[in-house]
Amino acid sequence: GDVLWLPASSGGDCPEFEWALAADAEGVLLTGEPGFIPLSAASTVITETTTGQTIEVTGFDPSNVPFHNLMYQPTRSVEVVGDEVWVAEALAPRVARIDRISGETKGSIAVGPWPTSIAYDPSLNLVAVTHAGNDTLGLIDVETGQIVDAIWVGDEPSTVVVDSTTSLAYVTLETKHVVAVVDLTERTVTERLDGPRGPRALSLTDDGTLVVAGHRTGQ
Repeated sequence: GDVLWLPASSGGDCPEFEWALAADAEGVLLTGEPGFIPLSAASTVITETTTGQTIEVTGFDPSNVPFHNLMYQPTRSVEVVGDEVWVAEALAPRVARIDRISGETKGSIAVGPWPTSIAYDPSLNLVAVTHAGNDTLGLIDVETGQIVDAIWVGDEPSTVVVDSTTSLAYVTLETKHVVAVVDLTERTVTERLDGPRGPRALSLTDDGTLVVAGHRTGQ
């Protein structure tokens, strides 16, 4: 579920890079900011079609990745998704799925490092998850149960809420004291809103007002 960022053109006289995967590759090739998300422990060859340059990527099972104590705490880490409850595990790069009625675990979804918060957009059938360990907002397709994109949002995203009427996600960036606004349809950051110092808690009121609370500031 983690992202490998790929080389990109610097513009000017440099040609645009175009990366491609084999048809049987088990992973997601990101557009915009070029990157690759492996979905299995298999080796994958990524080819830049203009230059012929290749990069071989080998994924690892998250359970075998050494624990890095970055001390990112879970915030809004539980969400109801259809007949299930999804939980961002924070200390492990996984989102757990639990049956709402029986309480039985229905497996987990591999995501990026330090998933601290999740939010569901039923209009797009996507779950957004903050990856505090690599500064991205991951998107999980509910139907397939796999991560399908990761959007770079800024340093240490901690909490996400979604306005399902507009498909806009709001993501706190505590070290920057701002809230990033992400268009989930276009999968891009559209703006950054000034917030209190160390913004962490978020809520959307019924009239669409965004309420932001700072961590340890009383604001």
